Amino acid sequence: MPAIVNAANCSVAPLPGGGWLLTKTGGDPAAADASAVSDQGIAGDFLLRLHATGDFAGYFGVSADPLGGIAFSTIDRAVQLSAGTCRCYDRGLFRPPVFTPAGGCVWLRRTGATLDYLHGPVLAAASLVRSVASVTGTLWFDSAIVSATSGLEVKFDAPAAFAARQRRRRLALTLGI
Repeated sequence: MPAIVNAANCSVAPLPGGGWLLTKTGGDPAAADASAVSDQGIAGDFLLRLHATGDFAGYFGVSADPLGGIAFSTIDRAVQLSAGTCRCYDRGLFRPPVFTPAGGCVWLRRTGATLDYLHGPVLAAASLVRSVASVTGTLWFDSAIVSATSGLEVKFDAPAAFAARQRRRRLALTLGI
């Protein structure tokens, strides 16, 4: 499981279930000059789940070179979240549509060479926003954070890690009845 680590002006705290809470701790409060990245990339299928705590403003996604810079334009496949609205970007270029994430969660899912952008509180019921073909190679989580007044909950892992968590939760509920 990749860990999320500080790249610049950011604190990273572990959350239950393998997630991480990112919070901007320094820099210009109006600039995307804070970043956290994963310490490992994933070459195969992956899921990236993001949930803002409060009025988060920034960019997040996946990169082939997460240490290539902390500007949003260095993130290969990104989503900008600002004032509750999301926009997709490819290396700094806007790619429609604009959407408001249902349940506050945004998902990036790579299956084979296809990268899907989705939103919804759970993946099984998430709505597809955009799909991109030919997304190959090892990718790392990457971010460019603007706001220091809220955080971003992140989980980046192989799909099995998300499924294992759901199975454990169901088992606990069944035993509690």
